[in-house]
Amino acid sequence: MKQIKKVLQILCPYGRYFNGRFTQVVDRRACKLLKRSMPVFRSIPIYVRHPEKDWLRKYSAKPVGKVTDLIPVEGGMLVECTYPVKTYKKIRKYKLGLSPYWRMDKIGDGEYRPKKLISVGITDSPLIPSSGQFIKLNHQNK
Repeated sequence: MKQIKKVLQILCPYGRYFNGRFTQVVDRRACKLLKRSMPVFRSIPIYVRHPEKDWLRKYSAKPVGKVTDLIPVEGGMLVECTYPVKTYKKIRKYKLGLSPYWRMDKIGDGEYRPKKLISVGITDSPLIPSSGQFIKLNHQNK
């Protein structure tokens, strides 16, 4: 049986993040919308990069982890994730970040607010600073 590591990571602090085409506005309202849209009986996949953006990989990519919960906190959004231990160690070793892939609503001229998390990509160059940082818990993760 594969060993699984359950961790808490920063998905996105509150802020405005320009991705080259438009600005993503992550605020308290966005976090509430994201939490409300979290599937009840299934998880959100974590991939290496974003297969949704590459039609050749879209149907063949295998998740390397999963988001099991979205946790709004003062200042942003955390995610509870599970990874095989080997994957977790690589993420820690190479200090890889998270890149959310989400549906958004237009809220102004060139501004969009996330409303539903579709998947998460693991990347070495996340657009959102501190995305992917691990949160240390007072109790031991299993």
